[in-house]
Amino acid sequence: MAKKIKRTIVLFGCSKHKRPYVADMKRGNRVLPHEFYQGDLFSKRMRYMDLRLQLSTKLDYYRWGVLSAFVGLWWSDVEKNVYIIDKKSMEPPKPYDMMITELTQYEKASWVVEAVRDVIHACWHYNDIDDVREPIKTSEVSVELHAGIHYRLQLTKVLKALGFVVINPLRGMEIGEQKAWYLLQIERLEERLKHDERATG
Repeated sequence: MAKKIKRTIVLFGCSKHKRPYVADMKRGNRVLPHEFYQGDLFSKRMRYMDLRLQLSTKLDYYRWGVLSAFVGLWWSDVEKNVYIIDKKSMEPPKPYDMMITELTQYEKASWVVEAVRDVIHACWHYNDIDDVREPIKTSEVSVELHAGIHYRLQLTKVLKALGFVVINPLRGMEIGEQKAWYLLQIERLEERLKHDERATG
């Protein structure tokens, strides 16, 4: 009997710290989320995700993205232009400035629906899996939400209602506690990586 592929979607909260505009016409001024968002917490999240990907096997499938009030669900491999041009001034474009709490009730509901739709679509979009012969059940997909309560509360309810396994590893933690949690996870993952390298070396 073939072993089942473990499917995990990891969604991180965005950061108020953003990379200033740097003209790059070859890419249409588009950037990837890990290039755009900055800050201590976000950099720890990226290191944590990078290590998990390095330790993944052929039976692991990860897709990760960032939850943004402006973009919605921004997948890690998708480039977007997230700089705003003020046509009334001669200043260079600036990073968008929007928080999820600024959305109206209708806008927030629409935001949740779009994010859930993107998660569902990702379940049937495994580029590196070519032997899927049956529909993927939502109960076979874990969705990790590494984001604040305003991003994850309604998202959690809808995803659970659809049958997804939803994990909120940072629930109830303050920013300092979240950083400490990531540092601990990073330390453990780095030890695993070193052990694996020694075993295969």
